[in-house]
Amino acid sequence: MNYNVINRCLSTLKSSRIDAMTKLRMENLLIGMKVLMLMDPDEQNAMPEIEELFTHVNEVCSGQTTDGLNGLMAHVRNLQSSMAACLNLSC
Repeated sequence: MNYNVINRCLSTLKSSRIDAMTKLRMENLLIGMKVLMLMDPDEQNAMPEIEELFTHVNEVCSGQTTDGLNGLMAHVRNLQSSMAACLNLSC
């Protein structure tokens, strides 16, 4: 389920050494995704695949990615936009 992916992302983020303000921004974006999922649970099947999100979070938190935190934040924002479009909401 999509909630589990986001919860894993939040857990990984929490235990990372990323600075506090950046963690808060990422947490805010991830929680925003959960809020979008709650808007219409029946539409979750139409939402974009987010399993790769955990991999991206894990890579950023462990320093194993070249696109860094900005790339991750852009990834999450793109997912949010896609999810909002699936739910016919404005971003």
